[in-house]
Amino acid sequence: MRRAILLILTWVVGLALSSCESITPFEPFQHHVNDLVPGTSVAKDVESRMGQPTEKINLANGDSVWFYAQNRAGRQTIAVRISPDGIVRSVEERLEPEQISKIVAGVTTTGQTRELLGPPYRIGRLPLLQRDVWEYLFYDKMAVKQILNLQFSLDGIVREISITRDPVDFSGGV
Repeated sequence: MRRAILLILTWVVGLALSSCESITPFEPFQHHVNDLVPGTSVAKDVESRMGQPTEKINLANGDSVWFYAQNRAGRQTIAVRISPDGIVRSVEERLEPEQISKIVAGVTTTGQTRELLGPPYRIGRLPLLQRDVWEYLFYDKMAVKQILNLQFSLDGIVREISITRDPVDFSGGV
């Protein structure tokens, strides 16, 4: 009986641990990201290590930002900023609360949002409100899966910002 209880307890703990999800930033690209050195690495290094980006955006100052979505859901996105001469300026995670807090309702545009966060997970339309909705999936500071919804009016300005817990998150976080 004691052995059966120990076996069941071991199975339950193993099951619980196997359901834990790693949230190491850039997990699929981590070893490649660590190889990129701002000021030294070049665009060819980025492509050879990380492949084709999910999206490339050209900035007004001539720099470009290459976005790499971590997975199909894009819950983590790496932004590699590259100078006009092809030198890597920075490599950073963009779907983080610190970056998201830079979006201001009534001020931030679709272009600024795209430059800051990269491509959204999903784009929808609210026809009665005449708004587009961009959805981003991210982890909060407590590693809980969250959904960021940004509503843009027809003039391309963020009008509403909402963050809700992802209803399919069964990680047990609060």
